[in-house]
Amino acid sequence: MDPSTTYQSMLVDSDLIAHSFALRSPSFSADEAADLVGWLASEFTLGRCSWFASAIAHVRGREHHISFTHADGRLAHAVASVSPQFNASALRGDGCDILGRRPLGTILSEMDALNRHIQVEIGSTASRSDFEAGEIEAMIDLATELPWCSRLVGKPPSSPDGPRLKSIALRLGMPEH
Repeated sequence: MDPSTTYQSMLVDSDLIAHSFALRSPSFSADEAADLVGWLASEFTLGRCSWFASAIAHVRGREHHISFTHADGRLAHAVASVSPQFNASALRGDGCDILGRRPLGTILSEMDALNRHIQVEIGSTASRSDFEAGEIEAMIDLATELPWCSRLVGKPPSSPDGPRLKSIALRLGMPEH
């Protein structure tokens, strides 16, 4: 993949962008949906991806938290794997992040294209005590609202609801416009 277009492709082809269309309703405009998914994408791909994956791993188990790190240990990205992982050099199955569900091998290729020389770690979750009060619960609620993540936290997919998803994003720090 070309590093200059990798992130753009990740976003444009994502389940999150497709979901933004389903969020639109008479009570939730296209602009509101775009603002919401834009904030979610920015916040949980460029910022708190490991926190989101950690919250899911606190429900599923440490072996579901996959970190992609630079050689110096800095985090490049983190996802929640659908199946438990035990061998960082032989990832199998799919991973979920805010953008959607895709094969872990694809996510590793994306991270390599963006960062070069990525290393994989399994189980490096944030501890429960590192979360603010109510933050894990809000992230689990967020995962519940995303069809590609809901089953990871033991919930059936819910029907798309823009106002409900926005209220969760506000709990997680999205600025009110």
